Amino acid sequence: MTEKVTGLTLRQRRALEALLQARTISQAAERAKVSRKTIYIWLGQTAFRDELNRLGRLVLEEVTDRMSILASEAVEILSSVLRTAGVPIGNQIQAASIILKRASELWELYDLSRLYGANIPSDLV
Repeated sequence: MTEKVTGLTLRQRRALEALLQARTISQAAERAKVSRKTIYIWLGQTAFRDELNRLGRLVLEEVTDRMSILASEAVEILSSVLRTAGVPIGNQIQAASIILKRASELWELYDLSRLYGANIPSDLV
């Protein structure tokens, strides 16, 4: 059934999953129980490459969502350090520096996304 929907075989779907998890083509081939040559052949096929890109975007979106939540929590912690009486001035300066650096990086990313039409979750900007 999956093959009819995506045009990919079960072996190819296993290879896609392995490619998303492995650090190298060799590791992915070993996990998927196919040869490296087979993976390279599949990577040359539009349907396989498109599905790999689609799945990669899904993984990236999930990671971005999770990082957004963690980033909000981190900013709260840094804000607390920055505002708490009795915290050494060096720690306060370091917290302020981290916040400003990350905010600058975020705005740069936001500007690039607008330039290239990418979507960034609104809670990040």
